[in-house]
Amino acid sequence: MTENKLNTPKTFHKSSPDILIYSEDEKTTREFEVTLKKVVDYDRYTIYPISKDILTSGVWIGKCALLCIIGNIGENGLLLLEYFQQGGTIFALHSDFIQTLLPKYIFEGKEEKLPFTYDKWHSVEM
Repeated sequence: MTENKLNTPKTFHKSSPDILIYSEDEKTTREFEVTLKKVVDYDRYTIYPISKDILTSGVWIGKCALLCIIGNIGENGLLLLEYFQQGGTIFALHSDFIQTLLPKYIFEGKEEKLPFTYDKWHSVEM
C-alpha cells in the first residue's frame, strides 16, 4: 500500500475517489498528472485528465473528490463557481479562477486586505 501524502479531500462527493485534471495544454496536464501521482495514494484515488468539452458539459459534477485546474478556465467560470459553492473542492494553479471567486475590486490595486472565511479555516486575509 502506498503511503498517503495528501490529506483526504473533504467534499460532498465522498463516494467518488476520482481526481480530475483540466488544462488547456495537454503537456501541462500530463506533467501535472505525473507529479500528482507521486503524492496521492494509488489505492484510494484515481486520477483522470479531462478535456474542455467534458469540463464544459459538467458531467463530472458530483463524480469527483477534487478538480485540479491549471491555467485559464475560459467560459467555465460560473460553472466552476457553482461547483465550489456547493461544496466541491478545487485546486487552481496559475489559474484565472481566482478572479471569478474573489470580488473584482481586489484586482484593481486596492491596498486594503479582504478577509474571507471557509468552513474549515477561521479567517484568511488576502
